[in-house]
Amino acid sequence: MNQFINTKSISTLFITLELANPVKVYGQVLINEFSSNNELEWVELINTTSETVDITSWTISDEKNDPFSLTGSINGNSYYIFETQTHWLNNTGGDSIVLKDKNSSIIDSVIFGRTDSVVGSPSKDKSAGRAPDGGGSWTNNLTPSKNQKNPEPTLSPTKQPQTTPPTESPEPTTVNTPSATVQILSATDKPTPKPSQKPKSYVSSRETSLTPTNGPIVETENSDLQSKIIPGAMMGLGAIFIGAAAFPFIKSELNKRKDIITNDKEIH
Repeated sequence: MNQFINTKSISTLFITLELANPVKVYGQVLINEFSSNNELEWVELINTTSETVDITSWTISDEKNDPFSLTGSINGNSYYIFETQTHWLNNTGGDSIVLKDKNSSIIDSVIFGRTDSVVGSPSKDKSAGRAPDGGGSWTNNLTPSKNQKNPEPTLSPTKQPQTTPPTESPEPTTVNTPSATVQILSATDKPTPKPSQKPKSYVSSRETSLTPTNGPIVETENSDLQSKIIPGAMMGLGAIFIGAAAFPFIKSELNKRKDIITNDKEIH
């Protein structure tokens, strides 16, 4: 019995088995574009690898209808179109498209036309698709590019920030402030007094007339002089009246004293 194993024979066996059962790449077959608002509804698949993928017995379906079976294969970096006139996709309330392999494993899916969907429902005779092909972003209302490369996404031009020219600083305005002149006087310096002007008239608070007037009476220097003379004259007249009234009494007293002196002389 040969106890040694021929490693060359084993390697050849493995290579033969590998060619007989090629590895199928499923993860890179994607739903790339669809049109759900058209007389002929269709779904485009894309194989993003360089290997051919057999999709026989695969199915494509929506949420309510029975699945459709697929046949054939997709060459590397190529498209596959499934289309039907049965209007199986719900374009009004939204729907989902699900691609499964022959073992009912989900290969890819897309939800459209709902608040939680990746894309809206296409308008009449329009499509929704990945942009770019096989990418992660979806664009709605495309011009259908069935079996062709999807249009690249259009980038919105970036607005350049407007530069505001620097504001010129106003030149400082020179304000001439009048300087105050301060004169310092020593202890020996005496300020020269200014002659005070004597007021020519003043307003007296006394009333000198019994006739009511509309305003205060203004008296001049002559009225001031009269006000000093009249009281003196009144005092003189008063003294005269008092002397005239006291004269008879004084005369009577003098006569009494004269009689007393006469009587004294006769007694002696």
